[in-house]
Amino acid sequence: MEKVMEMSRVTLPDGEEFDLEYFLVTEEESKERARAYGIGVQKLLKKPSEDGMDWPEREVVEKVTESEEKAADWIARLAKNQVTPVSLVEILDEFVTKEGV
Repeated sequence: MEKVMEMSRVTLPDGEEFDLEYFLVTEEESKERARAYGIGVQKLLKKPSEDGMDWPEREVVEKVTESEEKAADWIARLAKNQVTPVSLVEILDEFVTKEGV
């Protein structure tokens, strides 16, 4: 299940605008595993691209932590710093390395 937690509007120097949508991914617990949380970010274009393709950029990292609070904190930090889908994996790797899961 995905739940949007944060949104961020980005305006580039050339005037291009897009929104970033940050969401919490929840995997239900089972008898073998505790509930796990992942994080995703999606870039939503404000106008059609030059090639006519309007596919949003999207990246999801599943099962990054068992703490909903930690995932929510990380999402807030990602949104504050306007992290895009392209750099999500690298930034989450830094969070996990420095802070643990």
